[in-house]
Amino acid sequence: DYLAEYDIETPENRRKIVRRVAETGATTYLWRTHAGRMPRYASAAEPTVRFPYPLEKRRTLNTSAHAALANWNREDLGADDSLTDAFQAVSELPGNPLNGVHATSEDAHWSYEFLRPWALDHPEFWCRTRTGEPQMKHLSFAFPEVREFRLRAVRELLARHPDVFYWDGFRHGGYEPSIEYVKPNLEEWDRRHPGVPPPENPSDPAWLEVVRIGHDELLRQIRVEIDRISPETRFLVAIDRLRRGGSTAYTDNTRGFDWRKLVAGRTVDDIVVT
Repeated sequence: DYLAEYDIETPENRRKIVRRVAETGATTYLWRTHAGRMPRYASAAEPTVRFPYPLEKRRTLNTSAHAALANWNREDLGADDSLTDAFQAVSELPGNPLNGVHATSEDAHWSYEFLRPWALDHPEFWCRTRTGEPQMKHLSFAFPEVREFRLRAVRELLARHPDVFYWDGFRHGGYEPSIEYVKPNLEEWDRRHPGVPPPENPSDPAWLEVVRIGHDELLRQIRVEIDRISPETRFLVAIDRLRRGGSTAYTDNTRGFDWRKLVAGRTVDDIVVT
């Protein structure tokens, strides 16, 4: 993001970033759609007008310069649209590089104080730990209402016809099966394993089979929207790690993705291992 070097709220500095990346020989440019939980473009699906600025900095959990800069960027309120501007800057480069967006599955970049308005209005969709502790920073994809909420933003992005739509999967350290003990998943567990309590280990393969139902359904719905709105867009999904050593047991970091099914069913075009 180069936050320590450039003020990315200005068109000239966004072009400096593009030129900096061009020095690496990059052929595809992915622009992050959010800074924390704030859109980097004017969004009707994810308005941020209810958040007062400047924030009281003593309330925040972040201490690094990068985090502080990211949390106060207001690119969604600028006179120019950062995504449109970034796409234009890339299109001006020689060699016809590809333009793309980098969308994350997490809702609030781990920080409770940066919740989106829709998330604040719908605590019934917050993720929960096995002991029932709410996780305000994440909305569970087990709920169809949450999937539709996220699709509204996806449709806005696809209307820009990016060459690549990059979904950052279950990001390591943020969104994970350990906070997916929500009502739809618990009901599905009871249906599959009547009388058996849900596992304490969130990486239990049987629990991962349940957790990924909602997330895989969202990915399938994104595929439908890509085919409908921007069929030329290539759909990439990032996963944290594959299974180790050919073992059938999932590691803690796989987050329950069945990447073979996603590819075989043409839900996604490519898998990116991060």
